Amino acid sequence: MTLPVSPNAISFANLQTEFGGSNPISLNEYYAGDSYVGAGTNGFPSAVSTAIPSSGQLSLGNFHGAAAVRVVNFVLIAGGGGGQPSGGGGAGGFLSGNATLTVGSTYAVNIGGGGVGGGYGTSVRSTNGSNTTFNGNTAIGGGHGAGSPHGGVWPQNSFAVGNGGSGGGGAADAPGGNNGGTGVAGQGNSGGAGPTYSIGGGGGGAGSAGGNATAPNAPNINNSRGGAGGSGRLAADGVIYAGGGGGSGATTGGTGGSGGGGNGANESFSSNPTSGTANRGGGGGGIGHGGTAGAGGSGVAFIYYSGIVQKGIGGTVSIIGGNTYHYFYSSGNYTP
Repeated sequence: MTLPVSPNAISFANLQTEFGGSNPISLNEYYAGDSYVGAGTNGFPSAVSTAIPSSGQLSLGNFHGAAAVRVVNFVLIAGGGGGQPSGGGGAGGFLSGNATLTVGSTYAVNIGGGGVGGGYGTSVRSTNGSNTTFNGNTAIGGGHGAGSPHGGVWPQNSFAVGNGGSGGGGAADAPGGNNGGTGVAGQGNSGGAGPTYSIGGGGGGAGSAGGNATAPNAPNINNSRGGAGGSGRLAADGVIYAGGGGGSGATTGGTGGSGGGGNGANESFSSNPTSGTANRGGGGGGIGHGGTAGAGGSGVAFIYYSGIVQKGIGGTVSIIGGNTYHYFYSSGNYTP
């Protein structure tokens, strides 16, 4: 609720209703940055936005048109990209920051889904993960893995790599080359390269780039190893998020990156591809021959602030290390 605008009168009761406090009341309790009025709160004493003082002269007139605000921290993880024959999917973008919100207003939190895993020798193509958004901030979905045409035997597999929050893993003879996709600066990293057919690079992670696949006997694929997914990043809640998916390998599939990245498969399927972990934003694992690659993991968001007293509504609330966290595993609203 916004306080009365000029020239309407403002009372101490109005201040208490908007910002909190108890009797006996003193105006000195309402400096910006102290117990009740958030730092950076503005009033409109002369129909012009003016910061409420943090020291010095303070009057009720400073509060015309003011509304209580709360500064919160946030972490946004987008959906991971799907794996493909052969590249692993890139992790969803990892974005952190803070936001100044108006108390009593409602803010949408939209959680991105993971990308689809591509099928071998079929028309099913992997897709990028979807974005996660909050208050004008956007974590970008992870890029899908690239598809190798398997030496021309399976042209249906040929598929250019996806760029995204972190880039998907590359594959030999894919349109545009065998390099991995690119990541968004500050949110993720690039995927690794695939040197020969059926061997895929690892998807990039929020903490590091995806690994290049290795084929010591190329173009023969014997003893080849898929690229490892890039590592994820440690968040404020102590959990690692946004690991890249491992690429496919003839002998050994690439391991998924820490933070929910799926593992890549090998040609004999003694190791199958796995999907990125739900609500971690991991990339899906790539596949070399037959079947369907791993899907990307869905994203997540959390809003947090200091103290163990809950100061908002929305999401699943947890207390960790003296901070209050509001987790959003699916889309919802937050009201401070």
